[in-house]
Amino acid sequence: MSAAAASEIAAAVRAGAGLFSYPGRLLVEVTGSDRERWLQGQISNDVASLAPGAGCYATVLTVKGRIVADLHVLARDASFWLETGAPVREALLERLDRYIVADDVALADVSDAHARLGLEGPATAAVLAAAGVGALPPENGALDAVIADVPVVVWRFGFSGLPACQLLAPAGSAEALHAALSHAGRALGLVTGDADALEILRVEGGPGAEARAAAREVARLLDAGAKPRDVAVLCRSAAPALRCAENALTKLGVPCQIAGSNRFFERAPVAAAL
Repeated sequence: MSAAAASEIAAAVRAGAGLFSYPGRLLVEVTGSDRERWLQGQISNDVASLAPGAGCYATVLTVKGRIVADLHVLARDASFWLETGAPVREALLERLDRYIVADDVALADVSDAHARLGLEGPATAAVLAAAGVGALPPENGALDAVIADVPVVVWRFGFSGLPACQLLAPAGSAEALHAALSHAGRALGLVTGDADALEILRVEGGPGAEARAAAREVARLLDAGAKPRDVAVLCRSAAPALRCAENALTKLGVPCQIAGSNRFFERAPVAAAL
């Protein structure tokens, strides 16, 4: 696809919604009676507080604080789902498997067991409503639904900085699901997107979109009873990302303090946590 065509699709998504496929994504299922306690010690966010259907964003780190993978985490009734980019598959599974010692925990790559589509854009909720899905789950959370007789997990996160949901269905059902959503979104400005258009939207979202998502998560944690001193946002880059994070928190009425970024992982509290 030409750059001009991809830009036209991106513009249509910004005005309505886009239906995307995600062949380069990984889905790992964590099962076993020790899964919650074990996973709590492996990733950077709190999974012990997640009820089934709730989710969060997290990272997997090395012992020196280097990022192995960033994840979307979802609590299911008898498992956790970890969603990330397929290129980190080997490094992620090796890192996680290394710390299963005497734990009742099993890891499985279940990517091929699911058909995967996603909606991105301001009309996402309207398209899903037209397809028979009622109220959306909370951000990062999921619900089970049925679209055109296809059982679907509607997982609320995206990659563009726009309203979005991921749709996971049984393998082999992508064509039927795509047809049903295309029909439901016909009058709502739904277009079929591709990787080039999604990359344009992702880059346009930039650190501002990431900062707004992080600020919403901080606000959610505080509303749930977390103490401000126990919540921090780690920025990978310097001044621009810090400014975006500070602005996003301020707009939500969350007081914040910026700590110096020099030798972050050598600071005593961080070293103690690792």
